[in-house]
Amino acid sequence: MKFYFDGCSFTEGKVYLRDYETQRYSRKVSEHFQAEEYNFSRSGASNLRILRNISVDNYNFLDECDLVVIQMSFRNRTEWYSDEKQKWMKVNPGNVGNPKYRSSIDQGFWKDYYMNIYSETQSYAYERMVYNSIKSICKSKSVPLIFLSAPNPKIDIDYDFVIDGYPTEKPNGGGHINSLGHTLLAKDIINYIKLRSFL
Repeated sequence: MKFYFDGCSFTEGKVYLRDYETQRYSRKVSEHFQAEEYNFSRSGASNLRILRNISVDNYNFLDECDLVVIQMSFRNRTEWYSDEKQKWMKVNPGNVGNPKYRSSIDQGFWKDYYMNIYSETQSYAYERMVYNSIKSICKSKSVPLIFLSAPNPKIDIDYDFVIDGYPTEKPNGGGHINSLGHTLLAKDIINYIKLRSFL
Protein backbone atom coordinates (compact mmCIF):
# COMPACT_ATOMS: atom_id res chain seq x y z
CA MET A 1 0.00 0.00 0.00
CA LYS A 2 1.01 3.62 -0.59
CA PHE A 3 -0.21 6.63 1.40
CA TYR A 4 0.02 10.16 0.00
CA PHE A 5 0.42 13.12 2.38
CA ASP A 6 0.76 16.83 1.72
CA GLY A 7 0.51 20.05 3.69
CA CYS A 8 2.72 22.64 5.32
CA SER A 9 5.00 22.48 8.39
CA PHE A 10 2.30 20.77 10.48
CA THR A 11 2.62 17.74 8.20
CA GLU A 12 6.31 17.98 7.32
CA GLY A 13 7.38 18.30 10.97
CA LYS A 14 10.91 19.36 10.06
CA VAL A 15 10.84 22.75 11.78
CA TYR A 16 10.02 21.55 15.29
CA LEU A 17 10.51 17.77 15.64
CA ARG A 18 14.03 16.48 16.33
CA ASP A 19 13.71 13.27 14.31
CA TYR A 20 10.81 14.52 12.21
CA GLU A 21 10.68 11.75 9.62
CA THR A 22 9.95 9.12 12.28
CA GLN A 23 7.90 11.27 14.69
CA ARG A 24 5.42 12.91 12.34
CA TYR A 25 1.86 11.63 12.13
CA SER A 26 2.19 10.57 8.48
CA ARG A 27 4.87 8.01 9.37
CA LYS A 28 2.89 6.68 12.32
CA VAL A 29 -0.28 6.24 10.27
CA SER A 30 1.63 4.57 7.43
CA GLU A 31 3.49 2.20 9.75
CA HIS A 32 0.26 1.18 11.47
CA PHE A 33 -1.18 -0.01 8.15
CA GLN A 34 2.19 -1.28 6.85
CA ALA A 35 1.99 1.22 3.99
CA GLU A 36 4.71 3.19 2.24
CA GLU A 37 4.71 6.86 3.30
CA TYR A 38 4.93 9.51 0.57
CA ASN A 39 5.05 12.89 2.28
CA PHE A 40 5.23 15.86 -0.11
CA SER A 41 4.63 18.57 2.49
CA ARG A 42 6.94 21.58 2.97
CA SER A 43 7.21 24.21 5.65
CA GLY A 44 5.57 27.45 4.53
CA ALA A 45 3.71 25.73 1.69
CA SER A 46 0.61 27.30 0.24
CA ASN A 47 -2.62 25.62 -0.76
CA LEU A 48 -1.74 26.35 -4.39
CA ARG A 49 1.45 24.28 -3.95
CA ILE A 50 -0.56 21.40 -2.50
CA LEU A 51 -2.95 21.53 -5.46
CA ARG A 52 -0.07 21.79 -7.96
CA ASN A 53 1.58 18.74 -6.41
CA ILE A 54 -1.50 16.55 -6.65
CA SER A 55 -2.86 17.83 -9.97
CA VAL A 56 0.40 18.22 -11.95
CA ASP A 57 3.54 16.72 -10.40
CA ASN A 58 1.95 13.64 -8.80
CA TYR A 59 -1.26 13.22 -10.78
CA ASN A 60 -0.32 9.87 -12.35
CA PHE A 61 1.25 8.65 -9.10
CA LEU A 62 -2.19 8.87 -7.46
CA ASP A 63 -3.19 5.80 -9.44
CA GLU A 64 -0.81 3.81 -7.22
CA CYS A 65 -2.03 5.30 -3.93
CA ASP A 66 -4.48 3.74 -1.49
CA LEU A 67 -5.11 6.83 0.64
CA VAL A 68 -4.61 10.60 0.39
CA VAL A 69 -4.28 12.84 3.45
CA ILE A 70 -4.23 16.58 2.77
CA GLN A 71 -3.56 19.19 5.45
CA MET A 72 -4.69 22.54 4.07
CA SER A 73 -2.34 25.44 4.76
CA PHE A 74 -3.06 29.06 5.67
CA ARG A 75 -5.03 30.69 2.90
CA ASN A 76 -2.97 33.91 2.71
CA ARG A 77 0.11 32.07 1.39
CA THR A 78 0.92 31.76 -2.31
CA GLU A 79 3.77 30.85 -4.66
CA TRP A 80 5.35 31.90 -7.96
CA TYR A 81 7.81 30.35 -10.36
CA SER A 82 11.32 31.83 -10.68
CA ASP A 83 12.87 31.29 -14.12
CA GLU A 84 16.15 32.52 -12.67
CA LYS A 85 16.25 29.88 -9.91
CA GLN A 86 14.33 27.25 -11.90
CA LYS A 87 12.02 26.52 -8.99
CA TRP A 88 8.79 27.48 -7.30
CA MET A 89 9.15 30.16 -4.62
CA LYS A 90 6.86 30.28 -1.60
CA VAL A 91 5.35 33.55 -0.41
CA ASN A 92 4.31 33.86 3.22
CA PRO A 93 3.03 37.32 4.20
CA GLY A 94 4.76 37.00 7.58
CA ASN A 95 8.12 36.84 5.80
CA VAL A 96 7.60 39.67 3.29
CA GLY A 97 10.26 42.30 3.85
CA ASN A 98 12.46 40.03 5.99
CA PRO A 99 15.97 39.99 4.44
CA LYS A 100 16.36 36.32 5.42
CA TYR A 101 13.66 35.43 2.88
CA ARG A 102 14.77 37.66 -0.02
CA SER A 103 14.29 36.22 -3.49
CA SER A 104 14.95 37.43 -7.02
CA ILE A 105 11.64 39.32 -7.04
CA ASP A 106 11.37 42.76 -5.42
CA GLN A 107 10.01 42.49 -1.87
CA GLY A 108 8.13 45.74 -2.53
CA PHE A 109 5.92 43.87 -5.00
CA TRP A 110 4.67 41.49 -2.32
CA LYS A 111 4.10 44.32 0.16
CA ASP A 112 1.99 46.05 -2.50
CA TYR A 113 0.24 42.77 -3.28
CA TYR A 114 -0.85 42.18 0.32
CA MET A 115 -1.72 45.85 0.89
CA ASN A 116 -3.55 46.62 -2.36
CA ILE A 117 -4.56 43.40 -4.14
CA TYR A 118 -5.01 40.56 -1.64
CA SER A 119 -8.42 40.27 0.01
CA GLU A 120 -10.30 37.86 2.23
CA THR A 121 -12.83 37.34 -0.56
CA GLN A 122 -10.05 36.29 -2.95
CA SER A 123 -8.39 33.99 -0.43
CA TYR A 124 -11.73 32.38 0.46
CA ALA A 125 -12.40 31.66 -3.22
CA TYR A 126 -8.91 30.23 -3.78
CA GLU A 127 -9.20 27.98 -0.74
CA ARG A 128 -12.56 26.64 -1.90
CA MET A 129 -11.16 26.05 -5.40
CA VAL A 130 -8.21 24.09 -4.00
CA TYR A 131 -10.42 22.08 -1.65
CA ASN A 132 -13.01 21.20 -4.31
CA SER A 133 -10.36 20.44 -6.92
CA ILE A 134 -8.54 18.00 -4.64
CA LYS A 135 -11.84 16.33 -3.73
CA SER A 136 -12.72 15.94 -7.41
CA ILE A 137 -9.29 14.60 -8.33
CA CYS A 138 -9.38 11.95 -5.59
CA LYS A 139 -12.95 11.01 -6.47
CA SER A 140 -11.99 10.60 -10.13
CA LYS A 141 -9.12 8.34 -9.07
CA SER A 142 -11.28 6.43 -6.54
CA VAL A 143 -8.78 7.18 -3.78
CA PRO A 144 -10.08 7.77 -0.23
CA LEU A 145 -9.33 11.30 0.98
CA ILE A 146 -8.92 12.75 4.46
CA PHE A 147 -8.80 16.54 4.92
CA LEU A 148 -7.06 18.26 7.83
CA SER A 149 -7.04 21.98 8.48
CA ALA A 150 -4.32 24.26 9.73
CA PRO A 151 -5.10 25.52 13.26
CA ASN A 152 -8.04 27.90 13.62
CA PRO A 153 -9.65 27.52 10.20
CA LYS A 154 -11.60 30.60 9.18
CA ILE A 155 -14.11 29.20 6.72
CA ASP A 156 -16.80 26.58 6.57
CA ILE A 157 -14.88 23.79 4.87
CA ASP A 158 -15.94 20.31 5.92
CA TYR A 159 -12.64 19.11 7.38
CA ASP A 160 -12.28 15.63 8.81
CA PHE A 161 -9.84 16.98 11.42
CA VAL A 162 -8.94 20.41 12.72
CA ILE A 163 -5.40 20.64 14.09
CA ASP A 164 -6.47 22.32 17.32
CA GLY A 165 -6.34 20.90 20.82
CA TYR A 166 -3.33 18.64 20.29
CA PRO A 167 -0.25 19.21 22.50
CA THR A 168 2.06 21.84 21.01
CA GLU A 169 5.64 23.00 21.28
CA LYS A 170 4.51 25.90 23.52
CA PRO A 171 3.41 25.12 27.09
CA ASN A 172 0.33 27.34 26.86
CA GLY A 173 -0.70 26.19 23.40
CA GLY A 174 -0.13 27.76 20.02
CA GLY A 175 2.62 26.93 17.60
CA HIS A 176 3.13 23.51 16.06
CA ILE A 177 2.01 20.22 17.53
CA ASN A 178 4.81 18.36 19.30
CA SER A 179 5.78 14.70 19.17
CA LEU A 180 2.95 13.68 21.51
CA GLY A 181 0.55 15.75 19.42
CA HIS A 182 1.62 13.89 16.29
CA THR A 183 1.11 10.56 18.07
CA LEU A 184 -2.39 11.53 19.18
CA LEU A 185 -3.32 12.91 15.76
CA ALA A 186 -2.06 9.71 14.13
CA LYS A 187 -4.20 7.66 16.51
CA ASP A 188 -7.29 9.70 15.61
CA ILE A 189 -6.62 9.34 11.87
CA ILE A 190 -6.06 5.58 12.23
CA ASN A 191 -9.38 5.21 14.05
CA TYR A 192 -11.10 7.34 11.41
CA ILE A 193 -9.71 5.18 8.60
CA LYS A 194 -11.00 2.07 10.34
CA LEU A 195 -14.38 3.66 11.07
CA ARG A 196 -14.85 4.69 7.44
CA SER A 197 -13.51 1.32 6.15
CA PHE A 198 -11.19 3.11 3.74
CA LEU A 199 -8.79 0.19 3.38
